[in-house]
Amino acid sequence: MSPLLHTWSLSVEEQFYILFPLLLVWLYKISQRKVVISLALIALLSFLVSEFYLKLNSPMVFFLSPFRFWQFIVGGLLAITYFKAPKKAPATIISLLALITLFLCFFIFDKNTLFPGANAIAPTLATVLLIYSGVNNTTITYRLLCLPISIFIGNISYSFYLWHWPVIIFYKYSVDFTLVRHHMLIVLLIAIFCGYFSYKYIENPLRSLNKKLLPFSIIIGSLVLSGFLCILMLFSIDFQSKNISDDKKVFASYLDYEPGKVQRLGTCFLTSIHNDFSYFDKDLCVELEENKANYVLIGDSHAAHWYSSLRAHMNVNQTLTQVNASGCKPILSYEGHSRCTDLIRWAYESLFLSNTIDTVILSARWTNRDIESLKDTILYLEEYTRTIIVLGPILEYEQDLPRLLAVYGEDGVSKYNKYKKIKSYDDLYRTELLKTSANYISVIDIICEEKKKCISTVNGNIPLQFDYGHLTGEGANLLMDNIKKGTF
Repeated sequence: MSPLLHTWSLSVEEQFYILFPLLLVWLYKISQRKVVISLALIALLSFLVSEFYLKLNSPMVFFLSPFRFWQFIVGGLLAITYFKAPKKAPATIISLLALITLFLCFFIFDKNTLFPGANAIAPTLATVLLIYSGVNNTTITYRLLCLPISIFIGNISYSFYLWHWPVIIFYKYSVDFTLVRHHMLIVLLIAIFCGYFSYKYIENPLRSLNKKLLPFSIIIGSLVLSGFLCILMLFSIDFQSKNISDDKKVFASYLDYEPGKVQRLGTCFLTSIHNDFSYFDKDLCVELEENKANYVLIGDSHAAHWYSSLRAHMNVNQTLTQVNASGCKPILSYEGHSRCTDLIRWAYESLFLSNTIDTVILSARWTNRDIESLKDTILYLEEYTRTIIVLGPILEYEQDLPRLLAVYGEDGVSKYNKYKKIKSYDDLYRTELLKTSANYISVIDIICEEKKKCISTVNGNIPLQFDYGHLTGEGANLLMDNIKKGTF
């Protein structure tokens, strides 16, 4: 993971800061009165375009500046539009509502929240209203934001932002990457110290040195220090690499594991890179023959990692059709990205209706919230297939298993598995699916006897999984040897 990954956001800001003044000058020359209206229309256009591409699940909506300009322009409109200072009571109410909105966003928004788009309206407007209410300097919120600690955080915020990600990465790889979540206070304090150091000894001196070169000086100075930190990290990694065993070096090599071929990435297994149903190669992925037992493997990436082992365990009288998309649960609710909904809908409303399917294998990164929809799906599939097999949730880890093995060895990784959480899902699925016609296979029971007794390697030096939970080809084969017996 790159220690300078976060600098993409700086490019978005700088592009806006370069283009926005030129745009203002141009609009001002055309018509002073229409500047605000023109900017508002540009903001609206930027928002609508971002919302359109967001629904297409395009990552460029998050990373490219034109799709984020509307957020900047909203703040700019406040800056160039004359507003009278609100009275104390309205200002207090506005500021408190704004703070509450921002606070709620921290808890309501998660990795599944589509962003920026419409979901960005609340935090953007809340920020604008908070600034607006601050024109009245008698409110409680204004006083809170003027406390020494608030001013301190505000002053170092830019330098802190530049430092926080390199600090997290350095801490992960040089101290104890598995404990970052548990040591967040330590990481935060280190980042604050680095931000303060950078602010006091780089940002401020450069500001007084030459104000015209201020933006470039701050960026260059901070990035130089960040680069220095990265060099230290590389030295640390190099030092550690010279003091680990050959087996651990083999484990570490699996951090670069390429699962694409065994999972048939981009043809039968769609991902965000192949984010459209049109990538699905029906001629290659669909194998159906008369007088043979036709199997269909359907689900997300936790289904795709089974493909190669299933294929290897098939005999000449069996066929295997692969229908997989990342983040795509094989359930009738058709949830997820369009690649998911289009693919699963095609499978359930076309493939199954027009062909003879003997066995359906459903596999996904199951959670408690999927169980009811899965039961409905099983009920639906009973009309189109003889046998339904559900592969249960697989063991997961807090970090990539190869890295855990390289650092702690085979005996030390159990501390970082999520056995209890996954086992609770497994117990629920086992109980609920007994009420259906499906055959449920507990994958975690094959891997683990208990939390501290789980298979983590194949043949002693090959990781069972190449990341937090996806199986290597060897790992899938090992587990399939156990699953295949008496199952299908």
